[in-house]
Amino acid sequence: MEEVRSVVVTEFGGYDCIKVKPWPLQRALGAGDVEVAVAMCGMNFADLYTRQGLLRTKKPPFVLGIECAGQVTAVADDVVNVKVRKKKRNWLGHWLRRNCLLKDTLEGMVNGRRVRDRRRYQIMDDIKIYGSYEEAKKKAENMKDWRKVGDRVICYQYTGDLYRERVVIAASQCFVLPPDVNYEHGAALAVNYLTAYFCVLDVGHLRPGQSVFIPSCAGGVGWAATQLARSVESVTIFGTCSASKKEAVRGNGVTHALDHDSYEQELLKICPEGVDVVIDSMGGSAFATSQRLLKPLGRVVLIGSNSVVTDDRKLGMWSLLRMWWSTKSIVAMDLLMHNRVVAGLHLGLLLEQQPARVRAAMDHVLQLYAEGKVKPKIDSIWPLDKIVEATKVLAERRNVGKVLLKVEPTNNEEEKA
Repeated sequence: MEEVRSVVVTEFGGYDCIKVKPWPLQRALGAGDVEVAVAMCGMNFADLYTRQGLLRTKKPPFVLGIECAGQVTAVADDVVNVKVRKKKRNWLGHWLRRNCLLKDTLEGMVNGRRVRDRRRYQIMDDIKIYGSYEEAKKKAENMKDWRKVGDRVICYQYTGDLYRERVVIAASQCFVLPPDVNYEHGAALAVNYLTAYFCVLDVGHLRPGQSVFIPSCAGGVGWAATQLARSVESVTIFGTCSASKKEAVRGNGVTHALDHDSYEQELLKICPEGVDVVIDSMGGSAFATSQRLLKPLGRVVLIGSNSVVTDDRKLGMWSLLRMWWSTKSIVAMDLLMHNRVVAGLHLGLLLEQQPARVRAAMDHVLQLYAEGKVKPKIDSIWPLDKIVEATKVLAERRNVGKVLLKVEPTNNEEEKA
């Protein structure tokens, strides 16, 4: 298998277990796959506890990274390609995607007509190849997942393997970048803004006049959640951060910036009845606190276990057991008596289980981006070779916004491009 420069975890443990070296691609280009030349990688807290051994189903050595942005350089033969264009639109594909055609209209437009761009559609001369109208409609509904060489895309793969110069990934795990979104912002959108979207607007169902509590509101997800909450009218936003970051988060829309060590007392002093939505990225003992902060019919969404990362060492079995035990704080009678709603979110599994719903969320996020209502904040951009330094910024909670890795192509990659 061909090797490309990659960020490899050689064993579970500290920073010395991270190496940048040539590493075989995970797989060759197969059915439904695209190959992407990576320009930017988005760093996430999941990278830290993955390296430290929280996910024991993943055995080292392996390549880190769950999101990146770049350009499609190759597609599998069965990948049908669609590229959105401003001046030239394929009206047939447009109407099919909108599901606005009746059966007889569709057959009248397609039956007996030749499709000129075979590489783009990979279909025969007429509707008979689909077998039925229903099959034609089904294929059309999947058009938004198709990719072509030259597309600029965001890639998201929760199992990792994306901190590379080049990746092979399923086309269904890519989102096309609009022309007005650069690679830096693209690499900051998938994990942070989709996670925040479901927490705030979908599962959290934040409505006008309500309140939300966002821990670590200066981080990637926290920054995104603040902007999405701000898109709802008359919302009160509580968030925690260090003293040096309070001015920045207030500028992003946080109403009350609280201290990490005393946020429960501070919040309840300002809002004794609690809040409507809590996003819990810490897990552990903080999860019980999150439930106590809910007003009746309030919703808490658990998205991570960041509290387990206290240093750069390998996570021992005792740490894992302690985290598991301290998160066992959901008591059915408490939920009933206090009218609380507790939910969890795993974005990667959701993309597998309900891809259309995740894509609709991304469409909404990109619409808000185009309207100027959301915009990722980039804390810093590091060369791929500086992965350890970039990881320390994240682990030590020094960042305000997203930490990125820039992938400069080597001579071999430049020749391919």
